[in-house]
Amino acid sequence: NLSRVQFHPTAFAADKDRERFLISEAVRGEGAVLLTAGGEFWHQPPTPGTVVNTVGAGDSMVAGFVAMSLAPRSRLHTALMYSAACGAATAFTEGLADHRGIVAAARLTPPPQRLA
Repeated sequence: NLSRVQFHPTAFAADKDRERFLISEAVRGEGAVLLTAGGEFWHQPPTPGTVVNTVGAGDSMVAGFVAMSLAPRSRLHTALMYSAACGAATAFTEGLADHRGIVAAARLTPPPQRLA
């Protein structure tokens, strides 16, 4: 059903010694996916909760992914899970989520599943 598909590709260039990858929000309500440069394929299930406002949720998700992936010793699938929590926190809040909202959403966010 193409009415449920939305693409917002975002290029992200890491330091020369780190992986480079493409962030793309893809399927509304179905979670998110990550394909690493090494060929790993991860699915992030959606965070359960009540959506009250989707404005800024995708931007919050991308910001969370970039912030976590730049953290020392971070793993990309961990950044994927954190990005889901950031996006969900904004979607579950009128306006932008604050730190408490992100922490609350992170507690509800299921871990990502490696598919390949």
